[in-house]
Amino acid sequence: MKNNSVTIEAVSLSSLVQCPRQNTLKQIFPAIQNLICSYKEEIKCCLATVAVGTIFLGSILLFFIQLSKYGW
Repeated sequence: MKNNSVTIEAVSLSSLVQCPRQNTLKQIFPAIQNLICSYKEEIKCCLATVAVGTIFLGSILLFFIQLSKYGW
């Protein structure tokens, strides 16, 4: 029984070593593409929210910089 488990471990390790990294990437990219396609609207909404928030916070920062330079 112990010999059998060692050979299974050796076979699984050797298959992992033989599997090149490109094959793994070829399997991951379609999964990521499917995930992005399924959440396309949510991603657009989040990016728009981040852009508006960045503009808002940037304008507040510029206002405070001008306020500290020149006073009220």
